[in-house]
Amino acid sequence: MKTALLYYYRFKKRYMAVDEVYSICHEKADILIDTKKAIYEIEIKLNKADLRAEKKKKKHRVDSLKCMGANKFYICIPTELVDYAKKWIKEVNPKYGLIEFDTQYYTEFKSRYKITEWNVFLKFRKRAFNLHTRYNKHLKQKIIKRLSSALVNAYIDLLERT
Repeated sequence: MKTALLYYYRFKKRYMAVDEVYSICHEKADILIDTKKAIYEIEIKLNKADLRAEKKKKKHRVDSLKCMGANKFYICIPTELVDYAKKWIKEVNPKYGLIEFDTQYYTEFKSRYKITEWNVFLKFRKRAFNLHTRYNKHLKQKIIKRLSSALVNAYIDLLERT
């Protein structure tokens, strides 16, 4: 799921996209995306318990302006959680978006072909709306730092294998 999302936003949309970044309120985002106009946060949830636990995080409290982070927030879930996630969004924040990772198509596809276009497994079920309109330059800096950190770690891994 993470690979498909990063592939889509980085190579298809040409945005800066990184994983595992502390975004706001000391909460780690699965994926942060910088479009140069807005920051998107995507949380990947694999089961109902994972989704229920997400609801308890500080970033979902409407009363906290200190925790103003991403402009748009998406939940990415496997196909089997679509209906549950729609209800979750309605309850937590109707402005959140929903991305489905088509698990059935992925399973069929990977058994027959080499995957070169990861974005084909993503279905955008609900568009996210702005949570606020301020572009958070602090989050942009975190994305840039994470990008360079990931690059350095990739080089180190490559050198250690040779």
